[in-house]
Amino acid sequence: MEKLSTSERVRLMKKHLGDASDVRFWKLSGASKSVVGQWVSGEIKNISPRYAYTLEENTSFKAKWIMLCEGPQTSDMQKEVIPAAAIPYRKSVQAVIDLMLHSDEVTQGYIRGIVAATIKEELAQTSTKDNQKKIAGRTGTR
Repeated sequence: MEKLSTSERVRLMKKHLGDASDVRFWKLSGASKSVVGQWVSGEIKNISPRYAYTLEENTSFKAKWIMLCEGPQTSDMQKEVIPAAAIPYRKSVQAVIDLMLHSDEVTQGYIRGIVAATIKEELAQTSTKDNQKKIAGRTGTR
């Protein structure tokens, strides 16, 4: 099996990260916009350890794979995705807090948006259920 080039690895990581823009990717890697552009174009053939380890800290990708295309591509922790509904509420809140504490500003913004949307949806569902109970109580039906 032929190893992926730096350009191919960067494109794959960006796709895995939700088609991350160059701006988001350079923030995750700590590299400049120019350097990210050169990785994508293939002008720079290798990713230096400082960028690889920064990416490892900010994503599930392993530094060795990022630099050399060797070893596991991602950390074992990221392989199993547990649905939020399966985690007790208290653990969910702690997980979000831990994630926020260990994330960069861009990721924190995404997390805030997801949390806000989730809360809004929960409030809407709760409100709908309460309204249905009130209506059922007024009409004598349940």
